[in-house]
Amino acid sequence: MPRFMLRWMRSSFARIWIAVTPLKVLWWPEADMENSPKIWRAPTGTQAPSSDPKPEPLPTPHKPWLDSSSDWRKDMAYAFDELGLPVLTVVDEEGYPVPFRVQGGSLQSDGVRLDLSPAMPTDAHGRACLTFHTLEVKNGEMVSYDNKSFIGTLSEDGVLFTVKRQLGSHEITSDLRGMLWYIRATLRLEKRIDVEAGRRSQPVPKIRFPGQY
Repeated sequence: MPRFMLRWMRSSFARIWIAVTPLKVLWWPEADMENSPKIWRAPTGTQAPSSDPKPEPLPTPHKPWLDSSSDWRKDMAYAFDELGLPVLTVVDEEGYPVPFRVQGGSLQSDGVRLDLSPAMPTDAHGRACLTFHTLEVKNGEMVSYDNKSFIGTLSEDGVLFTVKRQLGSHEITSDLRGMLWYIRATLRLEKRIDVEAGRRSQPVPKIRFPGQY
């Protein structure tokens, strides 16, 4: 790729370092989600380091770097048809996020009716996120990447997911349309990375080539 193109791709190379201290781990042997998960807990007294200071508020007026779809029902139907079964994330009684793959779902006039496993590791209701994701690789090369995420609430009986809003999705395909979309999204991200670095009093990442570092 020519250097002049690489120079405005800071958002593709910038990374956020997240250090995680495991306090609770759930897993399903043989990926059998029909049964209750195994649970591991950190030894008593384990302390997680403090997080970085909260960044400064976003400038006003502020627009998201990528607008979400105005027709979430259309994208939801597409996701169920093309992206496979989604992952539902809820908050358990201890305040931890718990992701769990649903067994099925159908689009309703007032939301999405979900089919959850009877072995859900927590009482699923309240704030929730429904995420679809797929990554296609051929001959060791990524061909396409697609995702759809929806924020909303889950009914008390854990059946109806009411969509509050759809998050902006970042799809990548290897065809011309996909490449043009990627370039447009990258240009928009270039503006956002300046804002986010400033909020954290951090220098904006620079692209350095061999011999420049």
